[in-house]
Amino acid sequence: MSGVRVIKFDREAGTAQPGGEELLDQLGGSEKAWLWVDISGAPSGEKDRILRELFEIPQLAIQDANRSRHPPKLEHIGDNEFLMLRDIVEADGDERAVVKQLSFFIGLNFMITVHAEDSPSVEKAWAEALTNRDLAARGPAHLTYRLTRNIVDAYTPIVLGHEEALAE
Repeated sequence: MSGVRVIKFDREAGTAQPGGEELLDQLGGSEKAWLWVDISGAPSGEKDRILRELFEIPQLAIQDANRSRHPPKLEHIGDNEFLMLRDIVEADGDERAVVKQLSFFIGLNFMITVHAEDSPSVEKAWAEALTNRDLAARGPAHLTYRLTRNIVDAYTPIVLGHEEALAE
């Protein structure tokens, strides 16, 4: 999956409406609505424009989000939070993992995820967001928690696989 996809959540109705960039026009239309914007694939001018113009994300943060490698970090930017993590995108039987950058921008009425390749953690959260009515009411911070929990769950078997060696 490459491109921009959006879910518009209605806190009161408990609904999640999936769509594309057309839903971005509804940002800020109501205090009861909020958006999850998932941006995947190679960086592009259009993706950067969405972040910069619609969400007022600073250019340096956009550059960090588009980097293939960056140490994990949490940064407060204005009224929003910027979180960078490493997501496991593939693990083999030898407990080796392929990790990729996953960036989050979290505000009162939005959560944006930015990743260069498909992310199993994002896909799991996306599927849950479309079916779990409770997520709409709980908002972007809780969805961020759920998605980061998926990442932790992906790391757990790998860490446990190394437990004996680490103990020695």
